[in-house]
Amino acid sequence: MTSLQRQEEQKSQVELTGCMPLFLWLSWMAVGNAVLFLCAALVAKGTAPPAMDIIFFMVALGLIVVRYVDIT
Repeated sequence: MTSLQRQEEQKSQVELTGCMPLFLWLSWMAVGNAVLFLCAALVAKGTAPPAMDIIFFMVALGLIVVRYVDIT
């Protein structure tokens, strides 16, 4: 494979991304962190049901997965 073919292949991959990177960025940067903060505040307050701990860790794990997908 020549360098010209690689450049054309990379260029075509960049053009096909669309708005998905923006959606992923918003989900882990804005919405995900807000939900994580809300869950942490409820857990710290002590009035949340015991399931809130599980929800907190699921949101944290989800943020890690979305960030990984965003990077790759």
